[in-house]
Amino acid sequence: MRLILKDKEYKMRVTWFCPDKVMEVFKNPLDNPSFRLRCWYNYTLLRKEGYVAKIAKSPQEAEDADVLILMSFGEEEYEITKYLKDKRKRVIHDYTENIRGIEILEKTKQLCDYIVCCSTYLAEEERKEYKDRVLVIRDPAEKFPVIHNIDYEREKLRVVWSGMGGNAPLVAAAMVPVLPR
Repeated sequence: MRLILKDKEYKMRVTWFCPDKVMEVFKNPLDNPSFRLRCWYNYTLLRKEGYVAKIAKSPQEAEDADVLILMSFGEEEYEITKYLKDKRKRVIHDYTENIRGIEILEKTKQLCDYIVCCSTYLAEEERKEYKDRVLVIRDPAEKFPVIHNIDYEREKLRVVWSGMGGNAPLVAAAMVPVLPR
């Protein structure tokens, strides 16, 4: 969005907040599948459309955002959300996992203007609590350039899971009935 104010063009500033603690885990936010598919895709699309879009890893780098997009949760995300809401800025939580009952996450989502979900199912669950503040922006996986860099045999079943390490046991348990023994 571009606004003309007193003969000066103003471009809306959209910032993804990727705090240092996320950077410590992934070293590079592009190592995080959620970031890679959702944030990076939308970040490059917004830049192409003329928005001022950036990725901030500290609250100080995010202070000038008109719209802040959270991709994780914790004390730092909660504090920057409170700070920007006090300044009447928009905060969106980009929500890709069905996580419940974590106090800091729920407190942060309560402050957010919108909860953006990656699927209609997740949005239905979120609407139970957050009503009309829930939007769906599907994962752009089908649009994201996928490079197949391994040889494979079509006759053999291959299962690949990509996600955060804490969820791996859940996926492994769900796959037991599917995988041959």
